[in-house]
Amino acid sequence: MSKSKYRVLVLGSYPAPYRIAVFRGLAEEYDLDIFFDTNKNEDRNKEWFGTSGDIAFDVLNSEESNKKFKHALKNIKKYKFVVSYDPLTTPALKAEIACRMKGVPYFVNCDGAIRKKHLVKDMIKRFIFKGACACFASGEQGVEYFSSYGVKKERIFKHNFTSLSDHDILSEIVSEKEKAELRDELCIPDGLVVLSIGQFIPRKGFDILVKAWKEIGDKATLLLIGGGYEEQSYLEYISEHNIKGISIIGFKNKETIFKYYKASDIFVLPTREDIWGLVINEAMANGLPVITTDNCVAGLELIDNDINGYIVKTESVEELGAKLSHLLDNEELRTKMAINNLDKISSWTIESVVKSHLEVIKQKIG
Repeated sequence: MSKSKYRVLVLGSYPAPYRIAVFRGLAEEYDLDIFFDTNKNEDRNKEWFGTSGDIAFDVLNSEESNKKFKHALKNIKKYKFVVSYDPLTTPALKAEIACRMKGVPYFVNCDGAIRKKHLVKDMIKRFIFKGACACFASGEQGVEYFSSYGVKKERIFKHNFTSLSDHDILSEIVSEKEKAELRDELCIPDGLVVLSIGQFIPRKGFDILVKAWKEIGDKATLLLIGGGYEEQSYLEYISEHNIKGISIIGFKNKETIFKYYKASDIFVLPTREDIWGLVINEAMANGLPVITTDNCVAGLELIDNDINGYIVKTESVEELGAKLSHLLDNEELRTKMAINNLDKISSWTIESVVKSHLEVIKQKIG
């Protein structure tokens, strides 16, 4: 692909690996000036964040990078267009307002959202979203989110939000032989394995899963992977109630995490709230049935009850435990759901996100 002569300003909140991957795809077509608001997130392990690698970007945490950003805003008309992937950060708002003032087209993105009404914030969002050339929405929830702020549906374009590349999605479910080999490598006991991944913070709801596990007995091993300040409270509850079969594991890199997916039989995300929940995509890509809650946007977009997993009520220990037991007792159902998930997630790739965004940009900008 030959790169166009156009220069584009691109903004994000922090250098998530999946965000950098999308920017890398856009950079094959345009010359990008990329700015991230921060490179910190108090709930994320520092090893999770992406690095510049083969695509340059600035993080607005130094005098030099802030000076470069101010220069970009002052000269906003040199850009063919602006893309705000997290349009409500302070730098993004400054750029969007500059675009409105100078007549530069801009695009905004939504990775998933649960709307919470707030008079002042809603006024700002309405102003920013309605002025955008187009809005990128991560599924039907995103479409409804933008629509709720008055954006006409012909200016909202849905894409399949993901952290997965084509090569991350399995072509077939993992064989029992490969699972056994991975369990040996990862020191996982024999038998069925339930996996849950995320930061150990209240919002992720792992305390609910630990409570539900009391009724599972010796049916399986539960792996909780992620790390965080809530770990000690989980350990205390497990000890106090003499709960068996739970292993708590700290942060792991993507390569190791994908081994855990392949070694497992069921994936659970008991979240109290996730505006998306990319681990759902990842679990599906590894052929796992998924159980999550009705406050997980990825679950609402991707999971159909009895087809490829279950959506349970947030905070419901009883319902979560019942669905877990049902899947653990039904190998045929687990296999059916695994196959259905590989089929459903096959088009949810970073490559498809880049393609869809470029198609919209060229349709709107030329």
